[in-house]
Amino acid sequence: MRKITLAEEQVKYTALPAAFLTEDQGSADRFVVVHEAKVIGYFKIYRDFSNQLQPCESHAIGLRKFAIDKGQQGKGLGKETVIALARELPRYYPKDDWLYLTVNCKNVVAYQCYLKAGFEDTNTFYLAGPNGPQHIMRHPLVN
Repeated sequence: MRKITLAEEQVKYTALPAAFLTEDQGSADRFVVVHEAKVIGYFKIYRDFSNQLQPCESHAIGLRKFAIDKGQQGKGLGKETVIALARELPRYYPKDDWLYLTVNCKNVVAYQCYLKAGFEDTNTFYLAGPNGPQHIMRHPLVN
């Protein structure tokens, strides 16, 4: 897990492995992304995202701190992971109907990945991020 590396331009948009492992969880659950028996990424699911982000559906969870090792990028693994989330997360969060995320407006590659994975842009923005405005996106959870 700690061997995951991120491109320099990605560090400002997510957490480095050490921070991911040690920062206060609050209402978040940690997950790792495994491909061919190797951990290649990680993300957190925030259970109270609908309380943290407005406008957001009341039965919603939030995806944050999503990262894929820079050596594994460009292979479609990030997109595959995001697609699988809408299918798999209802097992862990059966009362929730939506998966939300924010993505920095400058992070065009991630924004396009989320669109290709089925997320829709809500055409609203989160303006309190440390690196500028962020698109608010959502995906229905398949129950």
